Amino acid sequence: VLDIQTEWEDRYGPVPEPARALLEVARMRAECVRTGVREVTVTKGSAGGFGGPKWMARISPVALPASAVIRVNRLYKGAVYKEDARQLQLPIRVAGDAAQTVITALQDLLPPEDAAASA
Repeated sequence: VLDIQTEWEDRYGPVPEPARALLEVARMRAECVRTGVREVTVTKGSAGGFGGPKWMARISPVALPASAVIRVNRLYKGAVYKEDARQLQLPIRVAGDAAQTVITALQDLLPPEDAAASA
């Protein structure tokens, strides 16, 4: 995805916002392939009171180790991991940030093997 972005910038100059959003979705798809995620659905969430998430990402299948389940609760306020369904429900504060929020969560909770090995 980075190679595509670099080529676009080289040929056409700065990448416009719609194209940048497309690249972000491509990054998310690549991260889903890496982690084995086959479905990401973003829907309007229940407000759950003042300051609650307006959007909710449902990510599956996700198999989180026990340590990652603890990290979910610590790093992502309002997130829920349903172990039986292998589904992570992740609050999205800003709809336009959904892809980046999913990418960051997957990298935090299921780091690439080379990063995990060096940690």
